[in-house]
Formats: sequence, structure tokens, C-alpha cells
Amino acid sequence: MESNRYRNLNEQIHVPAGLNERVLQAAENQQAAKKKAGPFRRRRGLLRAAVCTACAVALVAGTLTLRPVGDSGTPEDGETVLPGFTFGLTAYAADTGESIAADASGTLTFQSGGAVRWGEGGCYTDFLFQVTGEGAKTVSLTLDRGELYRWNQQTWDRLGAAAEEAYDPAACYGFWVPGSSDDAQKEGTQAALEASLAALDGARLTVTVSFAGGEEATKRYELHAEQSTLVARPLQSAQTATDRFCVLPYGGDQTLAAQEARRGIVTFSSGNWAGGGENGTCVSQVFCVQGENIATISASLDRGAFWRGYAYAAEDEDSLPDGSALAEEVLGDSSDIQWSQGGRYLMLEWPLENGFVEKYDPRFCYGLRILPEEEAAMEQAPEYQSVFRFFDGAQLRITVTFTDGTEETQVYRLETGIFAGTLDENTGLFVNLTEADATTPPENLIPGIRATRLDWPVQTETVTLSFPFGTQWKETGEIRVHHDGIDIPAAEGTPVLAAADGTVSEIGFDPKLGNYLVLDHGGGLTTLYGQCRNLTDGLEQGDTVRAGEMIAAAGSTGMSTGPHLHFEVRQDGTAQDPVAYFDREIQEALSGE
Repeated sequence: MESNRYRNLNEQIHVPAGLNERVLQAAENQQAAKKKAGPFRRRRGLLRAAVCTACAVALVAGTLTLRPVGDSGTPEDGETVLPGFTFGLTAYAADTGESIAADASGTLTFQSGGAVRWGEGGCYTDFLFQVTGEGAKTVSLTLDRGELYRWNQQTWDRLGAAAEEAYDPAACYGFWVPGSSDDAQKEGTQAALEASLAALDGARLTVTVSFAGGEEATKRYELHAEQSTLVARPLQSAQTATDRFCVLPYGGDQTLAAQEARRGIVTFSSGNWAGGGENGTCVSQVFCVQGENIATISASLDRGAFWRGYAYAAEDEDSLPDGSALAEEVLGDSSDIQWSQGGRYLMLEWPLENGFVEKYDPRFCYGLRILPEEEAAMEQAPEYQSVFRFFDGAQLRITVTFTDGTEETQVYRLETGIFAGTLDENTGLFVNLTEADATTPPENLIPGIRATRLDWPVQTETVTLSFPFGTQWKETGEIRVHHDGIDIPAAEGTPVLAAADGTVSEIGFDPKLGNYLVLDHGGGLTTLYGQCRNLTDGLEQGDTVRAGEMIAAAGSTGMSTGPHLHFEVRQDGTAQDPVAYFDREIQEALSGE
């Protein structure tokens, strides 16, 4: 660093009379504690401790080590090299002004400056880091334990658990953890350190950087407390097929949306319009697809079709461009275009067929469309009185191919509801939708669609398989067996849970499957639960169950070598790989086996 920020801060501080003696005594106690902790702890000067205490902070000591989770490319000088764009993290030592880069393995170590500031119901640890990257445009940060804050020499600005802001190479970020400041000074260095470590143990930090050319890169870290240090260990590589694209609502807080998407929930951005025409009825249920190195995107529904959208926000209503002219500028084609206009917002809409395949373009979103031949049935059926309910229970399948020739598929079940949201200034759509409650202002209530993936069907602490889906081969190359589902190991009597809302369509016994039941989720999607020790008392054919409800207990009642759940997913009677129907976190856990 060209300047020593900590020294500048020191020169601006007026130390009250009589405080120096107390500070020096505290610093000496700190040095004694470090000696006791072991010979490898880095020593700090007494003057640095004096300045920290003059800033009204409590003294701590500790080390935070981060190793990236899910990086791709070739590490070089502590950074991950990606085609055309890259970013890295450096540790920032507040007391010396030093920036410490990651080592060749990607490990980043933060050395505590011996200070933590108490306030606002918690403490601001001095584990600080900076983001470095040529051409970086924005930075998104997410922490699933505690909160993040931005440090600017004399200010500590809490950012919450997730934040996105314009990239600033001088910005320093740290970790805020909840705690009490009562008698914090009296608790001593070791107590404050232990409290901070305990609060951050097991936390995950995600850093996403977008670049001027539209590229995006993400790094993930996991923190673990070990004695007097925090160590971050890599989990699963981001380059597995299960972590390469994400379905998100269009616009709004993408960091929060990504957190929901990892759990298998995507609440589409919504508006208050539904436009009809010769191409059918387009409804304002909008999603987008994000990912790296995507070549093509395809999508299919078991009812309706799609439209491609491009949102435009003008300064005012009078400055909105002509829809056809804008379509020519954006796509070079104004044929078959429709557009919806509200205030200063314009949404271009191109009809797409069900099962379309097209070149990926990150500028576009996708919406849902009711085909002309379906409109009459929709109007006549009582359950379809609302166009937004037409897609309730429908199945959405999205497949992405990548530039390396591989592909990934995600499958969702659509559910309609009434949500509360905020208006996005860039799209004119309501975003960050949440379940509506009695206190929600009526003007914020929006009909919407939520896409969900299957829940893990066994109440276990770990996610693992004992036998996968698909064709298994002998060493000679001959087919041994085709397994129509997956086997999930579970102790005898472990609760078996419904993977989604559904109706019990079949209950029975099979010599191979043992005791089993089948749930019908609508749209041709069914799930089967086999090898059950017993079914839940009173559960009968025709009963409806909710996702996560206990429907049976695991056992070994058919052709089996031990207790487990045999789980199948079928679409229109054809067996599918159940792993594609689970959320990303489950897929990552399974891909790491």
C-alpha cells in the first residue's frame, strides 16, 4: 500500500489523559496472552494496541485463513485465472496498512490487528479483506453467519448478510458478529477472540464480481474455528455440472435470489398485466438464466409456452422509444413482436414455442404464454379463472449446454400464489417477492408464480446415495441392471418424507420394491417410495400430502441388502434421474461422493 491508513488514523486521534497507562497495561496483558498461546503467534507493538484502545475497541488476537471454494481455472499468484476476467482477495492489516495476497494454493490468511469494535448488539472483528480485479464493475458479498461490514478508517458500515455495490479497489470488508458489549473491556482479549471465533465457525462467504464486459465470476469460502484461528477449507468445485447455471427472477437483489435458488426456490418477477393477441396470452411471470460459458438454452412446459423479453426503462413516459424500432436495435428483428407499456417502462415480447432451443443471451428474460388453443379451456375451467393460475402445478424443464459440449438440466414444479414485492426501477416488474400476509399493503400484492424443486425425501443428517440411477455394467461390458431410481441409505425406521405436494395414487407391496407408495404431483410427475418398513398410519390412496410430511419409515422389505429408501421420479411414466430434480446444494453434496 502507498499510504499507511492506520498511521493516518493514529495522527487524527486525541488520546484522553490517563488512558495511555491503561492501554499499555492492556497491551502487556495481550502480549502475555500471545506468549502463552504459542510461539507461532505474530507479535504486535504496544503502540498499535494503544491506538486500538484509543479508538474505544476491545483487544483481540487471532488469525483467519480463507481458501477459495469452487474456483475454476489455474491458480496463479493467489488468484484464479478465468478466460478474459479474474479477481482475487487480499487480506488487509488495519494496523500496518499491509495487503497480503493469497498463496499459490489460494489460501488467504488474515492476521488480527488485536482490535474489535463493540456496538449495535455485536462486534466488528478486524479480519479485513479487499477485492482486486482489473475491469471489475460490481461486487456482491454474502455471509450465511453473522453480517458483513465496510471499514473506512473511522467508520464501520454494516452491510447485512448480503450486499451488492459498485466495485471500489480501496474498499475493505470485515465480519460483524452478534454479541454483548457489556463489560467488553473487562472480559479480556481471549474471551473476545473466542466469542468471535465461535460466531464465525462454519460460516460461508461468497464473493461474486461482475466485469465491464458482462462477465461474472464467483468464489466461495468456508470458515472453521480451530483453537485460536479460523481456517477456511474448500468444499466442492464450482465447475461440476450442478453449479454451472442458475434460474433467477429477472431484476432485483440477485444475491438474495441466488440464495433462494440454491435451496430450490425461484419466485418469478411479476407485474400486474397479462397481454392477449394472436400468439395467445403472455403473463408477467418472468425469469432469467445466469451462468458462465453457456452456449444454448432450451426450456419446455407441460402446458403453455414461452416468450422472450427485453425490459427498457426510460427517464419518463414521453421518452419511451417505439417498440418496433427498439426490437430492431436489440435483436435485429421486429417481426412477431408484442410489447407492454406502463408508465416509463417498455417490455418487448417475442413468442417462443414450447420446447424452444436458442443461443444464450444474458440480456433476455423469459416469460410464460398461454397458447390460443388453450385459452378456451382456461376460460371454461373453474380452476383456471385467473390466467396466473393456469400454470399452477405445471412442470418447467430447463436445459443448458456449455461451450465445452456438456449440459445440465433443472426441473421445477410451478406453484401460484399472492406475493408482496417492490418495484424494480430498471424493469418495471415487482421483484424480491415474499409470501403475502395480513399486514401487507394491498397495492403491493401481486399474483405470482414460484418454481420449486424436489425436497430430499429422507430425514437424514447427511445427503448420500448407496446406489445411483441408470444402467450399471459388468466388467465385460454387458448390462447388469438398469436402476430406475436412487437408493438412499437410512437406518431402520428413519422418517420418509414427501418430496413435494401431491396425492397418494398407489399403495402396495412388490417383491422387489417391498412396501411402497406413489405420489402424483400433477403434470405427469410422480414419485415412488420403496423398501418402506411401514407407511404412516391412516395414509390411504387419494389422500393429499404436503412437501416434507412424513409418509413412511425406511426399511428393507423387498430385494435389499439393508435398510434404505428406494426413490424414483417419473415423468409421464418414464423414469428420470431424481438428482436433476433436487436443489443445487443437494446436487453438490451428491457430486462430491
